[in-house]
Amino acid sequence: MALNGHFHHMDIYVADIARTVEFWGALLESLGWRKQADRETVKSWTDGKAELFFVQVGPEFAAQGYHRKRVGLNHLAFSVAGRDTLVEVRTLVTARGARMLYGGEIEETKTQHRFFFEDPDRIKVEVLAER
Repeated sequence: MALNGHFHHMDIYVADIARTVEFWGALLESLGWRKQADRETVKSWTDGKAELFFVQVGPEFAAQGYHRKRVGLNHLAFSVAGRDTLVEVRTLVTARGARMLYGGEIEETKTQHRFFFEDPDRIKVEVLAER
């Protein structure tokens, strides 16, 4: 049985937010994306379905190589239809040997149910269901 899901958002940590905005802003806007978040250290664009965030890293991470808290990919997030599907996905990735993060439990927020895990290369992944 195929589980239904889609790409929700991505956070990319960057060394220089101004340089990033100059490059990515022009590219994304030319593709029809529109600016969403415009805070000092966080900028984002959306196509109406997914959102791409750029976040300024602290100086202690700016010059170092890949780590999810350094320049580059922080995590991928996928949205699923509901909490029941979220539980199915959690079961699937656990059976595949994913390393669960933050205790491995499903976090209940005001707007979402979600959990986090690492893939085999330690890339952080979030799966969420809107309430």
